Amino acid sequence: MNDTSETSFGCDIIKQVLYKRSKNTIGKFEKEILDYFIEDESRINPFLSNDIEMHICCFCENGDLLSQWRGYGSNGAGYSVGFDPHYFNLTTDKGITFFKVIYKFEDQKKVINGVLDIFFSSLNELEVDKHKFEDDKFKEEVIYRLTIEFLNLICIFKSPSFEEEKEWRILKVINYYNEVNLLSFRITKGNLIPYIKIAFARDQSLNDNNELTIPKIHYGPTLHPLLTEKALNLLIIKSNFLLTEIERSSIPYNN
Repeated sequence: MNDTSETSFGCDIIKQVLYKRSKNTIGKFEKEILDYFIEDESRINPFLSNDIEMHICCFCENGDLLSQWRGYGSNGAGYSVGFDPHYFNLTTDKGITFFKVIYKFEDQKKVINGVLDIFFSSLNELEVDKHKFEDDKFKEEVIYRLTIEFLNLICIFKSPSFEEEKEWRILKVINYYNEVNLLSFRITKGNLIPYIKIAFARDQSLNDNNELTIPKIHYGPTLHPLLTEKALNLLIIKSNFLLTEIERSSIPYNN
């Protein structure tokens, strides 16, 4: 996550909805499941355990934002690379999903209730009753599926104060017990950071000449224009990229 407080933010919104829904529901089976999560916050927020982690890749609709240059662009001396989301090999069967971040409280609550409506409706269609829920294996499966739903929601909810970012996220849940082989590692500021690699979808990202198309690169406002553009063009040629546009940041910024 960008910030550990983000998990708490999303968890708090989910708890509010669960409390209200538990008070108003007339279904004993639904209430039992809701109360199971309400009783222990770690059941809503799997980040509090050591078994499950969400790996996230973040994107911004606007490639030239002051807040992003300050926070992630090496104090205005970085680069903002534009991508088409179709380039990424995103498949739900591998647990990789792509979501737009939701910032408004009312929208967040609607999404949570929508997920719960679909979840409990599917159980009703299967004619699941309280007796079946008492079966440990079945209960474990039901709880796990709803936990993953909550995990996804936690990762796409942010405070309205960040709304200008218009962020999108690629998400991948990692269960460290059976998916540790998917991890690679890098060192950032002395910290060992686990990450996973996502391949490009070759049929979407490469043209007939086997070139990877990059729609646009913004370079930071504190970089030298002539030197930067010359170096970028050389890198693009060497890497066999097809670039549509190179553009200097339009933001006045003094480091």
